Amino acid sequence: MNHPAIKKTHSFSDFLYWNMFFAIPLFTAILAIFKHSVLWMSFYIVICVLMLMVICRFFCTHCPHYNTGNTIKCMFLWGFPKLFEYRPGPYKFRDKLMTFLAAVVLLGFPVYWFLMEPGLFIIYALSLIVFFISVRRYECIQCVNRHCPVNAVPETIPDS
Repeated sequence: MNHPAIKKTHSFSDFLYWNMFFAIPLFTAILAIFKHSVLWMSFYIVICVLMLMVICRFFCTHCPHYNTGNTIKCMFLWGFPKLFEYRPGPYKFRDKLMTFLAAVVLLGFPVYWFLMEPGLFIIYALSLIVFFISVRRYECIQCVNRHCPVNAVPETIPDS
């Protein structure tokens, strides 16, 4: 079986594709909260930005895609300024823990409102599942970051 080559760079179209894909659960969550409170919806948007910063600091800074030019050029963050220093090498326990906790807050915060909007919850849950399966299937198998805990590139595949 042929294995795809390591993906050393992402394109702007990768960024658009994956962000449009993630927009489905994100806007579903925003809508569920909005239907009950504009204030809480605004708070959630702020939380999303803050958790993205935490993920960027503890996870993204280890990735080679973070080390390109003056701005980030990856499948999720294109053109964003680098606010943190590049930290190549393996992830420490703290990096993994902070990334996990940020993801739990980001994805778990809307659950209260989904209890009142079960139809939106079904869309949210299914779209998140398909999103994560798709990232794993199409990106993790060609990831350039050998230290990433979800990297699925066989060790027999060379980096170049």
